[in-house]
Amino acid sequence: MRQNKSGTGPRPDPRSPDLGSVLREARKRAGFSMEELASRMGVTRFAIRNWEGNVNRPDYDSLIRLCDLLRLPVQDLFPSLRGYSPLERGVIRDLRRLKPDQRILVSAMVRAMAEEEASLRSLRLREEFVLLPLFSSSAAAGQAGLGSEFVEDAPAPFFLRVSGRTSRADAVVRVRGRSMEPVYQDGDYVFFEYASSGSPGDDLVVAVSGQSFVKRLSPEGTLFSLNGDYPFAYEGDGSDIRILGRVLGVVGPEDLSTREEGLLLPEIFGEELARFDEAWSGGA
Repeated sequence: MRQNKSGTGPRPDPRSPDLGSVLREARKRAGFSMEELASRMGVTRFAIRNWEGNVNRPDYDSLIRLCDLLRLPVQDLFPSLRGYSPLERGVIRDLRRLKPDQRILVSAMVRAMAEEEASLRSLRLREEFVLLPLFSSSAAAGQAGLGSEFVEDAPAPFFLRVSGRTSRADAVVRVRGRSMEPVYQDGDYVFFEYASSGSPGDDLVVAVSGQSFVKRLSPEGTLFSLNGDYPFAYEGDGSDIRILGRVLGVVGPEDLSTREEGLLLPEIFGEELARFDEAWSGGA
């Protein structure tokens, strides 16, 4: 609060809502003069003038009375309440009418209920999500590039909703390029299980001369692209091809967490994340 230059008393912080203007406009819309509103409120005309001039503010009970008389939604006085439901605003209003010791009792009860709900939510999220490694090296669905060294960077933790595929998957990798369209699009995340070999028709994650790729295995045992415009132009004897795993499918929106869940999961899986970092430190 700051002192008014005229010495009439403290004025509201400029960052707070302009309560006086809101009350003045509401009074005019309701058709009350200052005298009429003061009479209804049981206060002096000067009290109304001071409220509207932001010289001082009405107490909580007076604010509730003003809202009733002026048909003014309480959230118009407090922007922070605009996101609250009518039920939530009613609870806040009733809470402020209680005695201090009653408020403490209600607060303790609500806190206990909230903690129980948070505990149940944590248990639910633990059952609904699994932590898998997401490899930073994209699986290039394009032409093999020769001459670079394949580096297995430590993966990032990736939370996915439990499903039949996540129960089988060992890791996730991101597809880069268009050579496996229409099955896999550029930017897709795919589940895969670790494997050192595959069967004809399998889509495999393979490391070739410094890059990882998603390719299909032919009956002849060769790798090929699904999009004919991007053939898998590999030149070599196959000695530097390493199968990393078999693709299980594309990660869909239904496999991902919501924004709210994503904010909670790191805390709920804190111990698992610590073990994850320890296990993969140094690119293990």
